[in-house]
Amino acid sequence: MAVLVAQANPHLRIASPQTAISLNWLDGFRHTPPDSAARDGGSGVAPGAGGGSDDWLPAASPGLLSHVMRQITLLVRDPALHPIAHANLAALDPSRWLSQRPSDIARTCGCTVGAAEHVLSLLQQAEPAGLFARSLAEFLRL
Repeated sequence: MAVLVAQANPHLRIASPQTAISLNWLDGFRHTPPDSAARDGGSGVAPGAGGGSDDWLPAASPGLLSHVMRQITLLVRDPALHPIAHANLAALDPSRWLSQRPSDIARTCGCTVGAAEHVLSLLQQAEPAGLFARSLAEFLRL
């Protein structure tokens, strides 16, 4: 059944269980897939866009990742704190909630828990509202 649906819809692709799947959900929000140059021969034209391979689907253009990256430079003014902000960004789960405690992020970055919590409080001002929440109550407060 799924194969018939996939054959009828050129935008749908069914992956077999043996296909390697990226475990980093943020990859779907990148503007250009990292290995696109290898697939398009360095021409800059996406396969499938001009008669190339049909198995390539473009990532969402700029998307959440680049949007939050731009906000990090505005919200976290001290460049020394940017690695902590990027660690928080990497700790987002697909629901856009923080999947690690500030103490874990502090240990990863080699900073104090207070610094990690300070950066988190700055990041929680980012749009969309509720981003970087750790619980439902915090999400609703943000």
